[in-house]
Amino acid sequence: MTDPRKDHRLRGLYAITDARISDPERLARDVRQALLGGARIIQYRDKSADRSRRLQSAQGLRKLTRRHGALLIINDDVILAAQSKADGVHIGRHDTGLADARARLG
Repeated sequence: MTDPRKDHRLRGLYAITDARISDPERLARDVRQALLGGARIIQYRDKSADRSRRLQSAQGLRKLTRRHGALLIINDDVILAAQSKADGVHIGRHDTGLADARARLG
């Protein structure tokens, strides 16, 4: 595993997706533009779409971020992070506990 303190991808622009964009194709276009503009980390944030749409979007974003050498972080959904093979998960203070997240993600 890469030492996160030395990972060049942790430096630079950190973009968070707009949860109001529910169309996976539009989301992918917008994220691609962010990546072309220099984003090194993409945080996928959507708590309103159904699970299958969120998985479809996350998997599409995973492909994009890999292609551009960027990281994908899933907001507040440890299971989706694992299913989409994201690089990490953002956990807020009222979300899943750290111990549970580590147990699920390694």
